[in-house]
Amino acid sequence: MKQILSVIAVLLLSIFFSSCSVKPVPINYGKDQCTHCKMTIMDTKFGAQLVTSKGRTFLFDSDECLINYLKKNTTPENIYRFMVVTDYANPSTLIDAKSAFYLHGKNIQSPMGGNLASFAKEEEARKIQKNTGGDIIHWDSIFAVIH
Repeated sequence: MKQILSVIAVLLLSIFFSSCSVKPVPINYGKDQCTHCKMTIMDTKFGAQLVTSKGRTFLFDSDECLINYLKKNTTPENIYRFMVVTDYANPSTLIDAKSAFYLHGKNIQSPMGGNLASFAKEEEARKIQKNTGGDIIHWDSIFAVIH
């Protein structure tokens, strides 16, 4: 009887802890609303997300909304367990915001007019850059570019 109770306890704890894992959630395009500008998130090539260490999720329709939200909210970055952006080359795929390569230029038509697209791989950003122009920038300089 003790063995059965032990097995049940382990199973229940496994289910409890696996359901409480903190991670980004898929963006529900056409339904989810941007935390910053309140617009519906529509374009699968754009979108971003912050997830706190407690699991609270903030969704954004563009990288520039994420950046502007971070600028206006004085909460330290380190409380965010995840900061992810959508890989322009692989729509609906979320990638780490700090390691992404950003293409910024007037021919990038992002949802909020910030002219910004994010990429997981620099070579993908360079492919698009050949057609659109613009500059490739990194996370450490993105706050100076987005207004």
